[in-house]
Amino acid sequence: MALRIGLKITLLLPLVLLGFSVMGKPLDNHSFLWIVDSKKLHLALKDGDPWPQPKDIKLTTSDNKPLPIASMNYNISGIDIFLQSELPKDRNIKIQWWNHSHFAYPTLPYLNQNFFYQGDDLGATVQSNQIQFKVWSPTAESIFLVLYQPDETTVQQKIPMHRNHLGVWHTTIPIADNVGRLYQYEVKAFGKTELALDPYAKSMGGQTLKDRTQVGKAAIVKLPFTPPHSPMDNMANEVDVLLYEAHIRDFSIHPDSPTPLIEKGTYSGFSYALPHISDLGVTHIQFQPLQNFHSVNEYLKDYQGDNIPMPSVNYNWGYDSQSFFTPEGWFSSDPKNPMARVLELRQLIRNVHKRGLGATLDVVYNHIYNEKVFETVAPGTYLRRNRLGNVSFGTGAGATLESRMVMMRKLIIDSLKFWKDFYGFDGFRFDLMGFLDHDTMRAIRKELGPRVLLYGEAWNFTDLPWQQATTKSNLPCEALLGVFNDTTRDAILGREGGKGFVQGVRSQNSQLRSGIIGALIGHPQDGLIHRDGYHRFAKEPFQSLNYFSIHDGFTAWDKINFSLNASVLERQRRLKMAFAMLMTAQGRVIFQGGSEFGRSKPLAPNDPTSHRAHTSVEVNPDHGVYYLHENSYQSPDITNALRWPELSKHKEVFDYVKGLIQLRRHVPAFRFSKAQSIRQGVTFIGQDALLGPQPLPDSAGYSDFLNPKLNQLQIEFFNAPFSMHGHKYYITGEVHSGTNKNPLKNPFWIAVNRSGKGVVTLSRKQLEQLDLAAWTEKGSLQIKLVKTPGQWDSPSLSYSPFGHNTVTPQSILVGNRVKIDLSVKDHQAGFQPADERSVVAFRLNNSLESDHLPQFPLLPYSEFIVIHNNAQRELFLPVSNLGNPSHWDVLVDSQRAGIEPLSQSETVIFADGVVFSRNSTTVIGRRK
Repeated sequence: MALRIGLKITLLLPLVLLGFSVMGKPLDNHSFLWIVDSKKLHLALKDGDPWPQPKDIKLTTSDNKPLPIASMNYNISGIDIFLQSELPKDRNIKIQWWNHSHFAYPTLPYLNQNFFYQGDDLGATVQSNQIQFKVWSPTAESIFLVLYQPDETTVQQKIPMHRNHLGVWHTTIPIADNVGRLYQYEVKAFGKTELALDPYAKSMGGQTLKDRTQVGKAAIVKLPFTPPHSPMDNMANEVDVLLYEAHIRDFSIHPDSPTPLIEKGTYSGFSYALPHISDLGVTHIQFQPLQNFHSVNEYLKDYQGDNIPMPSVNYNWGYDSQSFFTPEGWFSSDPKNPMARVLELRQLIRNVHKRGLGATLDVVYNHIYNEKVFETVAPGTYLRRNRLGNVSFGTGAGATLESRMVMMRKLIIDSLKFWKDFYGFDGFRFDLMGFLDHDTMRAIRKELGPRVLLYGEAWNFTDLPWQQATTKSNLPCEALLGVFNDTTRDAILGREGGKGFVQGVRSQNSQLRSGIIGALIGHPQDGLIHRDGYHRFAKEPFQSLNYFSIHDGFTAWDKINFSLNASVLERQRRLKMAFAMLMTAQGRVIFQGGSEFGRSKPLAPNDPTSHRAHTSVEVNPDHGVYYLHENSYQSPDITNALRWPELSKHKEVFDYVKGLIQLRRHVPAFRFSKAQSIRQGVTFIGQDALLGPQPLPDSAGYSDFLNPKLNQLQIEFFNAPFSMHGHKYYITGEVHSGTNKNPLKNPFWIAVNRSGKGVVTLSRKQLEQLDLAAWTEKGSLQIKLVKTPGQWDSPSLSYSPFGHNTVTPQSILVGNRVKIDLSVKDHQAGFQPADERSVVAFRLNNSLESDHLPQFPLLPYSEFIVIHNNAQRELFLPVSNLGNPSHWDVLVDSQRAGIEPLSQSETVIFADGVVFSRNSTTVIGRRK
């Protein structure tokens, strides 16, 4: 998520196109003039505002030449204005009426139909005897090429550029000593003259952040010829993908990293981590953004420890892109040298490939942090606007880029092809992909070919019409896209600071099964699997990208630490279980680099985003810090850097993950490539006893709320989402007599503590006054929490819009208490749904597919049984048709995992079932 505002939206509602700029200036137009075609304008007017009459309107060119009006047509959205003659393309158009005056911007269809340039020579191109410059700017009235002297600030020369009929401006200069010089464009449009960055700049000068509102300077570079790159052939099929997310600086900047001091935090420094990553066995490294970003000083490279002052923190993940063709200079050995970043990144990707690994790049085409990057070079063209011309800031991180505009789409495709062919990337991860339209994603796939990995964040969160948005529930099948499966994340380790199956939660078992089958639509055991379209979106297994932690949110180790007060050994046990659940689920896999050795993100003393760090009573401070960061996009190195000495402490976890990866790569059944194979080959077992809800064993045995022994009732709410921690919530519903169940003066409330718990106690008198049956059936108590008395602002993670909690007399426990789990929507106290069991198990038919690489020969097993157990004790699972126990091998238990049978294991196989250890995953295989 760009600039990491932590959005996890699950509602598909086109956002209101808010008119706020990044720099804070409100933009709320009351009217806007659009160019519809060469002889037609449209004046859009805000609802409720007075409309001008024909006599009030004056149209002119920017140099005040009148434009005679032929006729005007008033309609529901504004006024269509028809002209007597065609509009000049080389002049801006201005309208004046009453006290209003503004310029006309081209509509999307007008731009697409009249100004599509298909050439491949935009930007600065060093030719045999000259340097050619081309920039697309159909709204500009004049453009000068501005060349800078070697000091990078003094203007050496301004050269006028010439425009063609498609809005492309061009000029040439001699080669001389101009290679390496910095340049900008001086663009005049809509009454302003501003300096602009070349959108096709292949490199840039060093950036110091003296003025964040300004754009950078492009550099003239002569790039070596590079033939088109063919993606790495290191997968057995399109599902045999194991991605490892990495940030360049994080992997080498720590003082104890093996990287030499001069290379720490750089492209070359990252190469020292490649032996570790290669040994782990993943297929690809996913690099967090490397396209030049806006908000760091590229010259400040020193390690930032716990004594760094807040104003001096110099760090960013890179989701604030500035140039889509230029590598980030902060990671280069010399930001001032435009070729250093280019050559060093190319060498890094070559080193990645030499290790047999693929490289994918995290790209941010949904927004631009500083809208001036595009509004200075081609005003009114690249950004998404509503009918009143207000720019959309729907991503929450900057102005939305208009992917439906053909030249924006061309820029996206041209840059992707450049990163693929020149730098050698094998795939791309799209940030907030829901803001990109279907046609753009289809065009990307067509241009890049079928072998390039394309995947991204497809949350149901967009400012596009839902039919056009690339979301989980609306994927363009032709684009062959994979998407992050947050259902799997939530089920394994919990959402945000919540808990998952690994920490003992059993209320999401149906969602967990959805992840196990790769979110596939349609399965013979649909009665056991959550059927909501958000959880079941995949038509093919490659579409589901399973994960349990990524750069957004807590690390896996911190998430376990946050929710489990236990020893290091116990937390390692749970981390192993999480990895085992991930690696045995159908679909592709990605995990955050460092998770395999307990990566943590402790809060720094002077962190600029300290409000995004949290703690709980469960936290065991590994590094002396109780607060753990969940959104460290601009936190100092002491939070973000990988602590390589931790690898020895977690060596057993590393070996366990390595073994799981080997098992997955040797066994087709753990990564079926066909939907039908999943339907036929994944069968859930151990469900025979699920006959309906079962009451908890410690019930007090009440049949109504008036039992004399019920002198009071303590209601304990637990597992509250992070957003509720530290806040007061009021209880609405049948605790109130009378018609108003959500009164402004509400005596019933809870204070949610940092552990996510809150308690309220009802007296005997209050129990006698309960208004039972006011909301639903008589005999049970219906209640719901709200944040503001009188308003229905309930926490959305705990309640559906019309849902509530239910307390029955039978749910009251010994001690006159009842418990409500706020991690479960509309939780009914005291009863466990039949599905809330400690074991989720399934069989895999390993005879349906045989895809594998020669270095990963097939193992001699016809089927596997996978058992996930989150109970605190050893259990026995009855299993039919096991046959002779000696024909089965244990390959995974709580201690070890791999392709070799375990000679000693806590797992015991009998003819009628399996005994397996607590809080762990077990995998057994039947030999052929």
